[in-house]
Amino acid sequence: MNRHRKRDCEGASTSPRILQISLITSINAQALLNRNAKVYFAGRSKQKNEEAIKQLKDETGREGIFLELDLADLKSVKKAAEEFRRYALGNLSCLSNML
Repeated sequence: MNRHRKRDCEGASTSPRILQISLITSINAQALLNRNAKVYFAGRSKQKNEEAIKQLKDETGREGIFLELDLADLKSVKKAAEEFRRYALGNLSCLSNML
């Protein structure tokens, strides 16, 4: 990590010039979105995640991206990983799995 770039506990840089890419499995993403992070919402329920994405867009003005993922299904995990690699266009900066 570059010692000149401060990072907080959410993993998003405090510098607005740095694109942060995050993959999360919960709806606790407001702080990341407020820091201009590109946030992927990974989960089984497209409807629930899209509701959370819409609510957070209304609150932050920034929109997350839904990524279908069922951690109990290896095929789903592989498909989600391939889709993420195809569209993320950068390195994963933060991975949060809230159970």
